[in-house]
Amino acid sequence: MRTATLIVLGSLGPLLGACGGAGENLASLPPPPPSQATQEPTASGPLSTAPARTSGTYDTFGVAATSIAAADGTIGPTSLRALSPTDLHVTVDTATNTYTVTFDPSVFHVLDADGAIVSTQRFTITNPDGGSAVQPITNPGPPAHRENSAFYSTAGSSYVSLGEWQTDWNWSYNGQPDVMFVYGRRSAPAEIPASGTATYQSTSITGNFDAAKIALTADFGVRKIAADVFEQVCLCPETGVGGVERTRTLTGAGPIGTDGAFEVGLHGTETRESTTTQTSLIAGQLTGALFGPDASQIGGYYRLATDAPVGFIAMRPAP
Repeated sequence: MRTATLIVLGSLGPLLGACGGAGENLASLPPPPPSQATQEPTASGPLSTAPARTSGTYDTFGVAATSIAAADGTIGPTSLRALSPTDLHVTVDTATNTYTVTFDPSVFHVLDADGAIVSTQRFTITNPDGGSAVQPITNPGPPAHRENSAFYSTAGSSYVSLGEWQTDWNWSYNGQPDVMFVYGRRSAPAEIPASGTATYQSTSITGNFDAAKIALTADFGVRKIAADVFEQVCLCPETGVGGVERTRTLTGAGPIGTDGAFEVGLHGTETRESTTTQTSLIAGQLTGALFGPDASQIGGYYRLATDAPVGFIAMRPAP
């Protein structure tokens, strides 16, 4: 992926070589505009396994991040766009071991080898049991039309999986977005509890962290959800010597919508420790949605400061 600020599922790809980082702690991403209405999921009913391993067509819930490089190589600011219900769909076909991404060509400008605009891309699953990193497609057209695309997905949980679609995997920052999303079986409005509380713990987080954790507590009686976010990473140089340890802790709360989607404003502190300790205030936003017939799982993403968005999946702890 191009840089840490545009990566979503980096731990499935090249980010594993960075300092720290472990296992299910995948990559980071930025926040979208206010939540939009989402249509009912097209894959319904209990899933015998994760959406990434269950044939069907799924709506997506996520954000597209775009940056453009200047002539001198300087990377411009990242712009964000929350996905609408018609922007992007994922079809999983376990019989052919493929993912097919169907998208709105007026939103995502993707070309084939002849320079024609397309609205679908198909990827072969290369590692179905280990994160399903998918080989990039390279359209061998002339340089002006050359497209490098990649699709990644984690198995996730029984009702929600994480995904990332990169529409121009060539490190050029030419304005093509990296799209981070979750997909699966959204909780229908009637399936969201009308009372009681529930706690959720993160099981997958995108980002190259030494340690990371998200805890959420939903109060269904008042339709609110609280979030606690913790990140820790060694910002070490290539030598691994003289690094700065960065720790972030943030909290916040927000309303749960009738469709099970929510946005939480995050506020907290960032502490950097090297020869001295420096603490500063930091803010961000977490956006998510309830998944499963009993709202037992959560999928979404968050952004802190000016970092790239971070995708996550959270589940209720086993009784």
